[in-house]
Amino acid sequence: MRDPADGLLRKTLTTVLGAWGSDPTSWDGMMLRAVAIVIHRNWDTIDLPSLSLTLKQEPVGVWKDSAIKDTVSGGGSQSRSIPLANNIAYEYTVAFGPKHGPAFGPPKRRKTKTVTVAA
Repeated sequence: MRDPADGLLRKTLTTVLGAWGSDPTSWDGMMLRAVAIVIHRNWDTIDLPSLSLTLKQEPVGVWKDSAIKDTVSGGGSQSRSIPLANNIAYEYTVAFGPKHGPAFGPPKRRKTKTVTVAA
């Protein structure tokens, strides 16, 4: 998403560490991807300590469970990272939007339906 020199990985790991400490569940790949997406999409405006406080509201498992119901395809960690990032951005905006401005998540994926028309 960004040049490694920009520090997205460092910012992501520091934010997650601030939220849940060194608990093994903190290092879940889907969660790390979602947090990185939120930081990337809001690079110039996101307040990382506030993002950590947002994440700290719930354990990783609860965040992931809420993302599953919003998943379009129902499978794969990449597809679940998108609704997870959107949930994180929404909760951050509710809690810290008035102070730091809104956070934006990735564009939502939509199911595409193939329609067959009888001739």
